[in-house]
Amino acid sequence: MFGPLLVGKSSPTASLYFENACADWLTTDRVEKIAPTVFATDTTQVIFRHNIRVPNGFSRPRTIYFMDDYWRPDPNLPLKYRIKSALVEQRAARLFMPKSRAIVVSSVPLAEQAKQEFPNIPVHKIAPFWSEPLADLSHFDSSTLEICFLGAQSHARDLRLIIPAISVVLQQFPQAWFSLSAGHMLPANLAQHPQIRRIPATGWEQYRREIIRHRFHIALYPLLDGKFNVARSLNKLTEHAVVGAATLCSDTWLSGTDRVIATSNSEAQWVQKLCDLARDRARQKAVAQANLTAVNASNLADAQRQLWAGLLWPK
Repeated sequence: MFGPLLVGKSSPTASLYFENACADWLTTDRVEKIAPTVFATDTTQVIFRHNIRVPNGFSRPRTIYFMDDYWRPDPNLPLKYRIKSALVEQRAARLFMPKSRAIVVSSVPLAEQAKQEFPNIPVHKIAPFWSEPLADLSHFDSSTLEICFLGAQSHARDLRLIIPAISVVLQQFPQAWFSLSAGHMLPANLAQHPQIRRIPATGWEQYRREIIRHRFHIALYPLLDGKFNVARSLNKLTEHAVVGAATLCSDTWLSGTDRVIATSNSEAQWVQKLCDLARDRARQKAVAQANLTAVNASNLADAQRQLWAGLLWPK
């Protein structure tokens, strides 16, 4: 009943894990788009996260279920997101996962969770595919310092961790700007700060048209402890490649690679790491380039198409 009020009319998950790579199947009627998150052949439906907005009476004999977030309750998430997740994604996972012919996920932790819960159902992991162009890093020649936080509302608590770092870096670097979604709340000392820029809180289709216009030098990705955050995919690194940024992230999510700078989840460490990186334009560019190289190698439509073809039209 309340489902359509809790989800958007377009789905980043469906776009990044199916529509971008398989667009020609939709235009040639090999696959029909039933709802923003549901696609079907004559025999099979693919459900991305949930089936809200599916017409009454629609069904297919075979179900493939895709999930790119942890589908069990996590008390570390913001209350509003916990409620939405319980009413939408968790409900759909309980309904569709046990009877799916295959489960597809976006990260190793999610694959391990699915195999543990459903040992008799095949589980597959795929990477996202962004059809947007990646940045060329020419913006690193500029004298400004553009910093961003591209987390959605499920990251509201994560954002609080880096508020001291943002305050310090804006004070110490007059050439710095910090951008984030207009939907996030900031404390009073930052809410009207002249070096804060807001990215309009729009639907997915407008956001993807908007984000390619932006270039950043540093992108912050704090992730507090919790099963939901640990299970997040590497999709944010592709998004950071689209805007050309060096990623500074929590080491609970990713470390041991030159494509990010990782830090522990203490406010003091975030302040130190961000200020150190803000002073070092060469390192910013090197980390952004390492990530761009990795994304160029992994952001491939063919890998998705091969998997989906095998699941939709099994031989």
